[in-house]
Amino acid sequence: MKKHNKIVWSLSGIIVVLIAALFFILGSSTQQKTIKSNKNIRETKTTQVSQKVASSTKESSESVISSSSSQSKKEKLSYQQLAVAAYINTLRGDSIEEKMNTFNECVNGESSNPATEQPTSFEQHNDPTFQINEGDMGFAWYVISFNEDSIDIEHFTHGEQDSSKSFNKSDIEEKYSSYKSQLDEAIQKINQNQQNVSNSQDDDSDEE
Repeated sequence: MKKHNKIVWSLSGIIVVLIAALFFILGSSTQQKTIKSNKNIRETKTTQVSQKVASSTKESSESVISSSSSQSKKEKLSYQQLAVAAYINTLRGDSIEEKMNTFNECVNGESSNPATEQPTSFEQHNDPTFQINEGDMGFAWYVISFNEDSIDIEHFTHGEQDSSKSFNKSDIEEKYSSYKSQLDEAIQKINQNQQNVSNSQDDDSDEE
């Protein structure tokens, strides 16, 4: 009987040890899985953060490049160019292109009334102030002056002011900064008309 009890106790002890070992193995396996899962989560979050940082850096870089490119296309206009731009801005047309077309009609003598609409000279006075004469008779002209942040335009016919307009200098520069070459060409065309008028007057003098 005593021998039987010893065997039972021995078997019970072995079973307890086996159960404890089993729980230890299961616990270690679960802990390893948890650690691995947490590690994967950290790696995923780290990758997402790195991707966001890289994307943000790329967008910032592209924004700087775009801004620099935009600024490089816009050149500061001279007083002469601003004066002609303001003059063209008074002409007929809903867009700058339409106003440019109207100017070309006028400067080429193709408007309905070239005698009072064709720009024939472009003169600079003090301050700076500019004058654009119209027609070969010289009885109509524009006076364009700069007053702090504004560009003021007055039109005269037979010495009497009949209209006036004022534009914001920054607005004109912003609108016409990409038309720099067209403004230079406009000045050249007006100066060419002035030369043509001068030559015509010289020819009339020679005939007399």
